[in-house]
Amino acid sequence: MVPKELSTALGTAIGKVKKEKVKVTYTNIKIKLGEEQISINLIVKPLFTKKSGNLIFVVFEEIKSDEMKDNYVEKFDTISKLNERITDLEQELQYTKENLQYTKENLQTSLEELETSSEGLQSANEELLVSNEEMHSTNEELQSVNEELIVVNTQYQYKIQELADLNNDMMNFLNSTSIGTLFLDSNLCVRKFTPAITREINLIEMDIGRPISHIAHNLKNEDLVKQAREVMDSLVPIEKEVQGLNNRWYLLKYSPYRTNENFIKGVVISLVDIKALKEAEENQRRSMEHYEKLVRLSPFAIMIISHGKILFSNAAGLNLLQEKNIDNLIGKPINMYLNINEQLQMDKENIAALLEKKVIRWDGSEIYVEVNSMPFSMENEDAELIILRDITYRKIENELRLENKNKKALLDEANILDKLKNDFFSNLSHELRTPLNVIMSTLQLIDSKIKDTTEYNKAINLKKHMNVMKQNCYRQLRLVNNMIDITKIDAGFYEIKYQNHNIVNIVEDITLSVNNYVINRGLELVFDTDVEEKIIACNPDSIERIMLNLLSNAIKFTDAGGNINVNISDKGETIIISVKDSGIGIPKDKQDIIFDRFRQVDKSLTRNNEGSGIGLSLVKSLVEMHGGKISALSEYGNGTEFIIELPVKTILEENIKENHELQQQSNVEKIHLEFSDIYNL
Repeated sequence: MVPKELSTALGTAIGKVKKEKVKVTYTNIKIKLGEEQISINLIVKPLFTKKSGNLIFVVFEEIKSDEMKDNYVEKFDTISKLNERITDLEQELQYTKENLQYTKENLQTSLEELETSSEGLQSANEELLVSNEEMHSTNEELQSVNEELIVVNTQYQYKIQELADLNNDMMNFLNSTSIGTLFLDSNLCVRKFTPAITREINLIEMDIGRPISHIAHNLKNEDLVKQAREVMDSLVPIEKEVQGLNNRWYLLKYSPYRTNENFIKGVVISLVDIKALKEAEENQRRSMEHYEKLVRLSPFAIMIISHGKILFSNAAGLNLLQEKNIDNLIGKPINMYLNINEQLQMDKENIAALLEKKVIRWDGSEIYVEVNSMPFSMENEDAELIILRDITYRKIENELRLENKNKKALLDEANILDKLKNDFFSNLSHELRTPLNVIMSTLQLIDSKIKDTTEYNKAINLKKHMNVMKQNCYRQLRLVNNMIDITKIDAGFYEIKYQNHNIVNIVEDITLSVNNYVINRGLELVFDTDVEEKIIACNPDSIERIMLNLLSNAIKFTDAGGNINVNISDKGETIIISVKDSGIGIPKDKQDIIFDRFRQVDKSLTRNNEGSGIGLSLVKSLVEMHGGKISALSEYGNGTEFIIELPVKTILEENIKENHELQQQSNVEKIHLEFSDIYNL
């Protein structure tokens, strides 16, 4: 309960706050609480909250000191405020009376209207009863219609489900297809698109409804808007191949969007990736180039024949048919060039037949060809592809190979016979050498025992006869040795062991050792050299044998009063040894055969000098085994010069094995042996 002293101030403040919406403060209001009188300050102010709306906030503040009294400006005057409050209440009371009078009049009017309405409601109620009966019958009809609608609704539900499934299928198809598709409406705005097309046209879900002209794309030299409008105007689809900025190829197609009612409501743009197709075309193009190059460069003649006429030929075909221009060949019958038309046989299973035939060309020349034919389709026309291979050289080669085989058989037979001959001569040489050695040994023994001064010897001239016997033994022994060495050389068993020697000393020593024989024949022997020492790898025995053979020939074929010159020349990498005489010389027609085995310039039985025809052949073999060569210069009647050219080469000393065996014969015996063909030594 509010004290009387405070109720008037509180009511006045609340009224003022409601009316003016301002804060009201009254100070120093004295009220009595029990026996004690206190002073308070009253604060009333408006308060607004979202939850409760407009409220009034009231604060009672007790005054305990004079300082608090001074904090407030307005002080409450109870009498004046009470009079103001009474005046306000009287005004409110008057207004309330007037309002009650107005309300009374309104209520009376409303009552009259309610009575009128009641009568109308009774009338309406009767009408409603009639309508209710009509509604009841209508309700039955609606129930029947409702049942029909339920059936229709069920059917529509099935249709809707089918459409939903179809829509899902279509969405999944569009999302999974690799063909990029863009649907534009009649204003060329984006309606729908597949994910595949976003690789080249920069579309996102938020672009649906935007004009295609606002969308950037990656296609080179392509105006999507212009092409789409052209399709909308002409209703003719456009299809072309375009390339992206990443050089990927696509098949771009513009088609009008046509409804079931045949209305045009936009454009469909499809983009198909044809990179694999382009690569296949490029591979096919390269393959065609390779095949064309293969056909063009093929060494075989490749032709296409239809009804016996030539439709195509490569360069090898022109060459085979001896034509220079392909235009001269196309359309002409093949039988004009080759008689092979009847040979082009193919079985029923179209398996190519391979034939080898001899054909006659238009110029009459004959060639052998290998014909390979097979069916071929050219521009929907049945034809035959034939491959002609000129095997003339192969035929000739086979014939030559067969001939060589026969000759080889004859050569093998000749080699066998030659080997038998060599074996025979080798055995014969050994058989001849054995008795000769016995005879020579016996002669030497007799010669050592007899004395020239005995009367018996003088009477029968025994010494002379023994010399004749010894000379002929040397001749036979020389012949046997030459035959054995020739046989070894032919069989490959003759071995020369090289050593580093001064070739000048070897040639000089052997030359000077025959000087007595030269003087006895009335000849002059001259040795000359331009170098005092030349070390080469050689076999001294073989060099001595070569020089003695050449000197023997020079002595035999040079008359008394003639001269023999032996010269050595150093050519750096080679050494030249020349044996020149002033003898009878060699006829020009015989110079090519002097180094052949068993060939002699004078074959008559009345020849002045003996010989087997083996010596020079053996000399040539020994020179060639030293890596050198020998030649002869001669003019018939003016002497002969034999020139030996030996390579200057040495062998390593550590590889040299001292294998020079002591000869059983002295140098004199070697000279006797090689000079045994010279009579009256």
